Amino acid sequence: AIVGDRRIGKSSILSYISHESIAGSYLENPDKTVFLLLDFQQERRLTTESFILSVCRHLREKLGNSIPADTADYNGLVSVVEDLERSGYRLILLLDEFDRVTRSSSFDADFFAFLRAWAVKEFAFVSSSSRDLQELCHTQEIADSPFFNIFSTVQLGPLKEKEARELVCLPSKETPFPLEEHADFILELGGLWPFFLQMACSAVFEVFTEEDGFDPEIVRSRFLEEAQPHFQFFWEQFDPVVQAL
Repeated sequence: AIVGDRRIGKSSILSYISHESIAGSYLENPDKTVFLLLDFQQERRLTTESFILSVCRHLREKLGNSIPADTADYNGLVSVVEDLERSGYRLILLLDEFDRVTRSSSFDADFFAFLRAWAVKEFAFVSSSSRDLQELCHTQEIADSPFFNIFSTVQLGPLKEKEARELVCLPSKETPFPLEEHADFILELGGLWPFFLQMACSAVFEVFTEEDGFDPEIVRSRFLEEAQPHFQFFWEQFDPVVQAL
């Protein structure tokens, strides 16, 4: 269970995990491991049926037409997964913004009991959420589900300074505008938050390409214009005691 603040890089971690080259580096049998990345940020209407349909649709994209396209109930999913197990496959579900599911009244205790039963056998889960999943359930009954006991929590926080400098300097070496010379200024703007660092790098690139030389004040202005709504969101999430510090 990956837990971290908004825009800290949770979705990027899940995308990284599911990349074929990464799986091949860590798994003994990557060809028989199927990663399904389910992005619940994009789902407008979440139901048990839409969840199962989404799993089967992603399986169909990965494995072809042998997966039925209209499976929308528990029994149908059980049948699909048992067929895959007999073929030697293992499923890893990457559940981005999974708290949208745990918060939704469309998902009852039976749904999480179903996931818990299958986690013992064919499924593995990696979830992302802003807080511990059990704090983000729509009922206490859901929060008490044994499903949540299968997770170990990984807290995702800001980068270390060395990592932040590498994010600024290393990728930009392959461009016409290497940023190492401006790394201190970029870290001043973006701090150690990867999202804001990338935003600051983007502002520097724009100024390089559109202006006559590097102008830090123009960069700062462009960065703040884009970053301000996100800063405002973070500020509004703080309780009054924190805001007063």
